[in-house]
Amino acid sequence: MQHGVFGTKNIAPFYGKSIVNGFYTDLFITSSQKEKQIAVSDLGYADNEVAVTGLARFDSLFKDDLPLKRQLLIIPTWHDWITNDEIFKKSEYLERYRELLFDSRLKKFAERYQMEIVFCLHPNMQAYVDYFKDAPVTIVHQGEVDVQVLIKESAMMLTDYSSVAFDFSFLHRPVLYYQFDRTRFIGKYTSHIDLDKELPGPILDSLDQVFDQLFQYGTQDFTMRPQDVQKADCFIAYRDTQSCDRIFNAVTQLQDKSIKEKIRSDVFYLKLRQRFRHTRQLYFPTMKFLYWFWSHFRPVKPNRIMFESSVGKRYEDSPRAIYEAMVNMYPDLEYIWVSRNNQPLQANPNTKIVRRLSFDYYRYLATSRYWINNQNFPTYLTKRRGTNYLQTWHGTPLKKMQHDQEVISGRKPGYLKRVTHAKNQWTALVSPSAYATKAFRSAFQYEGPVIEKGYPRNDLFFAEDVETTRQKIRKQLDIASDKKVILYAPTFRDYEESHGRFVLDNQLDFDEFEHQLGDDYVLLMREHVVVASKLQIPEAMSHNIINVSNYPSVQELMIASDMLITDYSSIMFDYLDTNKPIYFFCYDLEKYLTLRGVYFDFTKEVPGPLVDSAAALFNEIGQGDQYWQTYGEKYQAFKQKFAPHDGKHTADIVYQTFFSMVNKH
Repeated sequence: MQHGVFGTKNIAPFYGKSIVNGFYTDLFITSSQKEKQIAVSDLGYADNEVAVTGLARFDSLFKDDLPLKRQLLIIPTWHDWITNDEIFKKSEYLERYRELLFDSRLKKFAERYQMEIVFCLHPNMQAYVDYFKDAPVTIVHQGEVDVQVLIKESAMMLTDYSSVAFDFSFLHRPVLYYQFDRTRFIGKYTSHIDLDKELPGPILDSLDQVFDQLFQYGTQDFTMRPQDVQKADCFIAYRDTQSCDRIFNAVTQLQDKSIKEKIRSDVFYLKLRQRFRHTRQLYFPTMKFLYWFWSHFRPVKPNRIMFESSVGKRYEDSPRAIYEAMVNMYPDLEYIWVSRNNQPLQANPNTKIVRRLSFDYYRYLATSRYWINNQNFPTYLTKRRGTNYLQTWHGTPLKKMQHDQEVISGRKPGYLKRVTHAKNQWTALVSPSAYATKAFRSAFQYEGPVIEKGYPRNDLFFAEDVETTRQKIRKQLDIASDKKVILYAPTFRDYEESHGRFVLDNQLDFDEFEHQLGDDYVLLMREHVVVASKLQIPEAMSHNIINVSNYPSVQELMIASDMLITDYSSIMFDYLDTNKPIYFFCYDLEKYLTLRGVYFDFTKEVPGPLVDSAAALFNEIGQGDQYWQTYGEKYQAFKQKFAPHDGKHTADIVYQTFFSMVNKH
């Protein structure tokens, strides 16, 4: 039945079909076609298991039976990390809302526009209502007033992430979203919607912004902006009092399942399937056989194209850039995106999200006409005739790879044989430069077609709205406008592994950062995608040291930053497109270069200081513009060698070149 329109907080971990153990349902109620699509694409329900009816409470919402009051309803939702009084007393939640309620501008606003201010906590936060009892506003205690009544009576709402904001917006009344802690609230699973583009109201993160908007709406007699009316209407199909009737009809008209559907939704079957999925000795041989069977006895789907990036961990890199360019031009193709965590995609709501290594993963691989990846699909698979595979790779090579390595460590036996077989599946390889092409051919022993046009993932740096993107990301990460941002993105070490997985021993001294730069800088920490260890940031430093390892797009992080710290990572080559300083923290320089080997004289060519201690590193950063006087010419020469083709519309150029190439044959 759902208790609110969803979209803001990702609910797949709680309501995803066959994802959540014990959550089995036959019919899912939604309020719009948009919400239904989320239930299908992100939560895994079949089309006939989701009904667009509206919520039962909407019958009351749209009943014109209460007078409109001059009333501002402040109604934040609950925060799941606030679990007791001790945490609440120290929380930013308490601090921010007390500041809001006691701010003299709120009193001025109420007096100027004859507005009553009502503060209503979520039922899960009612235990803390006494912390606000001295506030000069009307405090609502649980059970005193029906929230539906408050919504219908109020002229304006201020919330953070609450789904009641959708209810309010359906009345075409203005909503403000005060989201000062978005990164923590949203968590590791991104929203089902693009919050900045789709929420029906301004999103704010400071009190100055809140009061600017309140007074602005006051001068407009609390009229909802036309663009927000449009956004709100995307989330509601019926603005009437017939939702209960539609729900009743949807339930009573629900068709009996076919035998196949009954088996697939049976609790015993779902548990058995889950057990089978986690029995590696049985599951993977079965999937390999099924892949072989499908690729030999099922036809290729001519319009089906399958994307994967970073072994399904992230929605990023050149596959993402190509995908987003293609869906704008060819929205009717059948797009499949591989993910490990059912992350939603806003670019095309009809895109099918497939969990990596699932049953459907192998089926779609076997029947897709096109594959696009920045690493490799499972190395034991052989591409069928009729499938074309574009390998975008994931960076310009510095360190020697595969067949060029004299010593291969940190890899399981048979590594070279596996990656060579994977390389033999490629139809074409993307390269950013002549230098990279030469290194790729040598390392991979690859003789096939190369599309040497630049990296699609870097189109973002040349977009007309790049400054808007920068401000949006900084706001999303809760970074103050007066702070400089350092992005630290090291690579992995072959010799740092535990139980067959790569780990990273962080050498960047956080205390030293706080001491030298903490007042003026924010540090973003980005672990390499293959690193399995969990980065630990002391709670006391979390205000200006942020773990962004799970942030979807490293390109966006580069745009948000003012400088880069790296070591031997290929991020250095992409970062050249930003024209911002690069610092090289190479505390294990001799060991790394000796064991791995590199393709050029690293110590002579890199356009930035090479340092081996955190103190020296932060000292270099503190010198500011001295960087350009020392490394300016070197920077431009480096850029010309390693990123000569990057620019606007590289994604379009690459995929059009690829399709032109394969369709000739």
